[in-house]
Amino acid sequence: MNRERIERPLPKELALDPILGTAQAARAVNKSAVHLRRLVHAGKFPPPLKIGDRKLGWRLSTIMRHIAEREAAAQTTSVDPEN
Repeated sequence: MNRERIERPLPKELALDPILGTAQAARAVNKSAVHLRRLVHAGKFPPPLKIGDRKLGWRLSTIMRHIAEREAAAQTTSVDPEN
């Protein structure tokens, strides 16, 4: 019996704020998956959600917030060229 997979649209809340797997999250911050896990263990990256027994993921909004916080921290610690 040949069953075709029916694609259903994502629920609105998931479509607006998808959960990224480890590889996707690592690509989003230009790191390897191994380095991303190191950053999580060091407390330098937000902890993941536990999606399943062996699956972890991050909400896109969490990653974007982390990047924005890093950018803001970099701007406040950068040297003012006028001083």
